[in-house]
Amino acid sequence: MTAAVTASYLPRRAGLEVLEASEQKDINKLYSQTYDFARDVLNRMPAELSVKEKKIVQKSGIISDTKVLTTIRIATLVEKMKYDTPSITVKAGKKIRLVFANPDAMPHNIILVNPGKADAVAMEALNLGANGFDLAFIPPSKDIIWASKLLNSGEEEVVNFKAPAKPGDYPYVCTFPGHHILMRGNLQVVK
Repeated sequence: MTAAVTASYLPRRAGLEVLEASEQKDINKLYSQTYDFARDVLNRMPAELSVKEKKIVQKSGIISDTKVLTTIRIATLVEKMKYDTPSITVKAGKKIRLVFANPDAMPHNIILVNPGKADAVAMEALNLGANGFDLAFIPPSKDIIWASKLLNSGEEEVVNFKAPAKPGDYPYVCTFPGHHILMRGNLQVVK
């Protein structure tokens, strides 16, 4: 299991090599489902990016803030398993436009959940197993306020939503298996 999770943190080619090398050991034959799942994850990832590709860095955080709409951009950090914006403050009930970008080689999503529910929702996503891909690793949970799609490398999505009416700290998290440990942030809702 450890090898399978570790392999998913590596670029595609290196991850497959680690997975195949560790699968050779007899003790790991017991975990064939885990290896099959990890292999599926790695094979769905895009091939490594060419070093010749230019990376365009865009500003993240609050991009614009009017009386009617707050526009926010959050992106993943390449090979860091983190969002580039660990915290955002918005007014309760305000219309929000979130631009979520994934320049990383691994697939990621972003899900806003009720206060204190990030780990529980992430574990529900993990329990989806191989079916998680079909559901973008978004479990059926009453604690999810909104969720992006599962984005591959270079993809971007716009999510429009209304900030929660109740002030508080609302965590956002990536629910792709194993990512929730590091990939999280906080939407602070104020009056």
